Parts: sequence; C-alpha cells; structure tokens
Amino acid sequence: MTDTELTRNARKLFGLTVRSARESLGMSQDQLSKLSGVERGRISRIEGGRANITLDTITALCFILKIDIPLNYSDIHESNQSDLA
Repeated sequence: MTDTELTRNARKLFGLTVRSARESLGMSQDQLSKLSGVERGRISRIEGGRANITLDTITALCFILKIDIPLNYSDIHESNQSDLA
C-alpha cells in the first residue's frame, strides 16, 4: 500500500466513523456543525472521505461525537479495500 492509498483510506475510515457516530446520536450535519464549529459542507466532505483535516478538527469532532481519537493506524492499513470503496 502506498502512502497515498494509506492517507486516502484513513480519510475514508475516519469519515465513515464520524457519520456512523453522528447518526447513532440522531444528530444532523447542521447540528454537528454548530456544536463543533466545523462548517456543514466540510463535515459532508469529511464524512465522504474527501477532506484532509487537521488534528484540531479531528479532536473537535471526536469530542462532540464521544468517539476516541483514532491513533491505531494499523487498522487503516489492514482495512478491507471493499469496506472503504
């Protein structure tokens, strides 16, 4: 796996995690935006794996959504490609 594939997979995996957590809390993207200070359009791009985001943004979203900050990057490397497509 190349560095580009690894970072693309990391973005997709994080985006799926954010979407799942947000939906499980019954929260809209607009609500998450207001609580986190992250623009709604950016949240959409994050959930779609299309945004390269900062640690500050990751921290804000994880805090609001009550999820752990993903630090185990071996999960990204080992993820099944079909899960991230």
